[in-house]
Amino acid sequence: MRPPAALHSRGGVSNADIGVTIARILGLRPSAKGKLIGRVISEAMPGGVAPPHAVKTVRSEPADNGLRTVLEYQVVGATPYFDAAGFPGRTVGLREPVDRDGTRAQRSTK
Repeated sequence: MRPPAALHSRGGVSNADIGVTIARILGLRPSAKGKLIGRVISEAMPGGVAPPHAVKTVRSEPADNGLRTVLEYQVVGATPYFDAAGFPGRTVGLREPVDRDGTRAQRSTK
């Protein structure tokens, strides 16, 4: 017997989603306590369909010294997942490439 195929989801998932998903599997309906409750990872359920997913970036205007703050995040359904924020070339985890002078690098179209 072959093991089931691994799930590869492009959308974000966080630790907050695990408890809500397990509760759904067990048939529990816990009441929300606040706004940070997570989402059910429905795409991992049998017959589940991946919700809409978008990758987004917000950039501040450059400061006098040329630095700008960049926020990279994803939105899965209505749930935002923050991936990284900081200064390009100075913050680990930012996908945005930078040139040696610290400005945003031009992406190759090849």
